Amino acid sequence: MQQGRAGVDVGGTFTDAVYLEDDGTIRRAKVLTTADDQSVGTVQALGQVVEDPTTLSSFHHGYTVGINAALTRSGAKTGLLLTAGHRDLLDHGRLWRPFDEALYDPTWQRPHEANPVVERRHRREVSERVREDGEVLVELDEAATRREVEFLRDEGVESIGISFMHGHEHPAHEARVREIVKEVMPEAYVQSSDIWPVSGEFTRAFVVALDAYTGPPVVRYLGRLEERLATEGFEVGIEVMQMNGGLRSSTTVRKMPVATLQSGPVAGLLGAQFYSRELLGRRSLVCLDIGGTSSDLGVIRDGDAEVTNDWELEHAIPLAITTLDVRSIGAGGGSLIQVDTVGSLRVGPESAGSKPGPACYGLGGTQPAMSDAYVAMGLLQPNLFLGGEMTLDRDRAHEALASVGDRIGMSVTDLAQGAWDIMNTNIAAAIRGMTINRGLDPRECSLFPYGGAGAMHAVSVARELGIPEVTVPYFPGGFSAFGMIVSRKRVEYSTAAMKPVGRLGVDGINEMIDELSERCRDDLRSQGVPEQEIRLSVAYYGMYSGQSWDSRVPLGKERLEPGDLAALEEGFHDFYDDRFGYRAPEIPIVIASVSVTGFGPPPTVVLPEAVGEGADLAAAVVQTGTLHMDRREYTDVRYYDRGLLPVGAEIEGPAVIDDKLGTIAVNAGARARVGDAGTLHIDCGEE
Repeated sequence: MQQGRAGVDVGGTFTDAVYLEDDGTIRRAKVLTTADDQSVGTVQALGQVVEDPTTLSSFHHGYTVGINAALTRSGAKTGLLLTAGHRDLLDHGRLWRPFDEALYDPTWQRPHEANPVVERRHRREVSERVREDGEVLVELDEAATRREVEFLRDEGVESIGISFMHGHEHPAHEARVREIVKEVMPEAYVQSSDIWPVSGEFTRAFVVALDAYTGPPVVRYLGRLEERLATEGFEVGIEVMQMNGGLRSSTTVRKMPVATLQSGPVAGLLGAQFYSRELLGRRSLVCLDIGGTSSDLGVIRDGDAEVTNDWELEHAIPLAITTLDVRSIGAGGGSLIQVDTVGSLRVGPESAGSKPGPACYGLGGTQPAMSDAYVAMGLLQPNLFLGGEMTLDRDRAHEALASVGDRIGMSVTDLAQGAWDIMNTNIAAAIRGMTINRGLDPRECSLFPYGGAGAMHAVSVARELGIPEVTVPYFPGGFSAFGMIVSRKRVEYSTAAMKPVGRLGVDGINEMIDELSERCRDDLRSQGVPEQEIRLSVAYYGMYSGQSWDSRVPLGKERLEPGDLAALEEGFHDFYDDRFGYRAPEIPIVIASVSVTGFGPPPTVVLPEAVGEGADLAAAVVQTGTLHMDRREYTDVRYYDRGLLPVGAEIEGPAVIDDKLGTIAVNAGARARVGDAGTLHIDCGEE
């Protein structure tokens, strides 16, 4: 019996599962997310694709437990211990506001002031102070510290974060306070600056706080999931998707659960990276993942996913760990269609979620959502949704849309198309921010859509951006689960430097690299990766002297050789010129920190060369219908079953291709061609 790997991605509305057998056979499933306990839906989805638990060789998983807890402020009751005088650090924010209606609002508050992750009452000052060079200015007052911890205990706090001035470089005080916490609160979850020991007091404090806040619910979730898997006969361990694009065992991820906050969207980028490298000649891709709740955007440049260290949960709530660069906007199939206070049409960011869901689901939802608009436009056919496993209610979709359309004098179909246009415009604007604003011309890329609704919007969004081609992978619905399958173990360790390149020298940089490299090897070996299969990658965070922000730059080798400093500096100037359009060789370069990433071996992935089972294009037509798109009505539009499309087939728009777990729209004037491994290449053409 064939062995295989499974990936399960929990989204806001649906939970997706993909099972890839060693011979390339693929099975997929999509179930409604069980928001109250995601482990129920996860095991349900896994059971639909894995017929025999003994055939599962590895299980890769991404969830939204942590991100949901953070966004809804339903995480652990958390206390944060800070150096005396720094109690309001989390509320300080940065020197800018969001560039929206908040810009001119005198009553606006930063999100953490208005809705704190850690209540100010539970942010306690500790009498201690260490200089940046390690000199102790104020000794730790252990008695006072114990009183503060006892206060938090009596307040019902279950999780404690510790973040002191310069505690990342000189951790003795933080280590002692951790011991005190464990003496007073032995069951408490505790996190300190050693989770991410790099410069930047504000950002480091938020890493600690967010981990302390989201860690307990994630740890509890993993425990429940492990119990359910064992009950169902699955003996394989859980490999958890991290935001840095790598896997960690569920045992070791408990040491830093915050690294898994945005695990699902990150996995989608890994799948796109795989396609770019293996099937598309390392072509640059603009990735568009539209699910039920959000649109997640990312970029693959020349076969590599973009990396960032400035991801934010909300404005001025940063998570400064290394992540693949995924940006989200509130635009998905469940996004609510509303009229604002001045009578303008608005889409999202509020979502119907999985319960009650859009009106067309028939689960009690009455407010119109984008999925209702898709039904009214004819993009979603009620009998084809999820391969016929869930029938949509067209009448309820029309009733919900009419409840808004009647208020502003719009017909159901006009309202649906208006909401469609707004969503496309919002997505295109966000993509411009990730491409043009960073020196990347989207016209030189392909748009790579996935998620249940990504390929519905793809051609319309691509035309707005001037992107000539849309490339749709096989199984776009559930593609993030596929990205988990093609990922590998990854660990990363960093250390602060904050010195000019000349002062560090080759020996100083190599000393940091060697220490971090050994930590990576130790970590991967503890997770079962053989020494000979470990690969390392080194990067540094550099900036011109006087700047207050840094950029991640790959070193290009595992260690420096004598005479390499000049090449390092020139490489930094080249990087800056490419990203920001200028170089400043007259200004010294400061290395803020050094980072080493360790990788386990990549999996061997076999995809079927041909997916379509049909002999000709006509046999793939499952029905015809009316389609409202691009402000026009098209009749006798053909709806194709993607599983019956033969390689080489070409489809002229307007047409709709049903992927069972997703829908692909071929607009009028566009042409789709079926390539190897079922990949669809759509020439966007013109309306």
